[in-house]
Amino acid sequence: MLWLAMVLASIVIHLCFLWIVSMLLMGRFESSQPSQDLIAIDLIDIIPEDIAEQETSPEDPSTALIDQTIDLALTSPRSDRNLNHQTVSNSTIEATEGEVKPTPTEDILPVKDLAPPTDYQLTIPVPSPEPTTPITPVKPIPVIPTPLPSPLPLAPPIQPPASSIPEESASKDSFVAKMSNFGLTNPNRDIPDQLALPLPANKSEFSAKELNLTGIDLSEELVLKVVLLIDSNGKPELLADYIQVQQGKISSDQAQQLAQQVIWDWLFAPTYMAGQPVVQAYRFQLTISD
Repeated sequence: MLWLAMVLASIVIHLCFLWIVSMLLMGRFESSQPSQDLIAIDLIDIIPEDIAEQETSPEDPSTALIDQTIDLALTSPRSDRNLNHQTVSNSTIEATEGEVKPTPTEDILPVKDLAPPTDYQLTIPVPSPEPTTPITPVKPIPVIPTPLPSPLPLAPPIQPPASSIPEESASKDSFVAKMSNFGLTNPNRDIPDQLALPLPANKSEFSAKELNLTGIDLSEELVLKVVLLIDSNGKPELLADYIQVQQGKISSDQAQQLAQQVIWDWLFAPTYMAGQPVVQAYRFQLTISD
């Protein structure tokens, strides 16, 4: 930036110096020229005529005044210069006006009214209509009815093979489980203050699907002897080793499975001893029938 500013300042200084030198040279050139008196061209043409008129015409005050003014103009160098400039400008204007010539305007030709003839008629040839060919009617194609295929005979439903296991109990809708002879396993030992009691909301009706009776024959009433261990919260736990089948044709494993499905959601009021809930074993008889 500093370098650029120096360059610009140098350029400005040189320009100012050149301007001053040119002004000085122009002033010296003007002063060296000799002063010459210039006479207007128009005045040169007019002066002889005025002199001739003065010789022939009588003296007039206005004419004398004009002649005196002309003499003053001829004797004064400054007036000569002014008149020279004014005369040159006037002659230039007159010459310019003389050179300008008016452009000839074109003659405007009159436009004649072209009126269409009244007896003119426009005739358009109309083509003759082409002869129409008669349309021959097309005979309809006869539709041959096709007989519908006879429906195929339905296959007989496939019957499942007969199972060797009796399914009489599976055809039943529901079964009823009843509890009886509820009491302590050993009434002569550790007698509590309050025995556990089954809640009335315990479920007593079950479907064949809920009991999972696959392979179990419940065509007749089934009686089981069940032993439970009820905890302090009233939740029963099945003691599988003490289950006995008193009536029915099922195995011990099937009896255990069936009893477990029945008491799965059962609840009891807990056993109390010395005012505290305790764990106690109970036995009862479970009867399942349709």
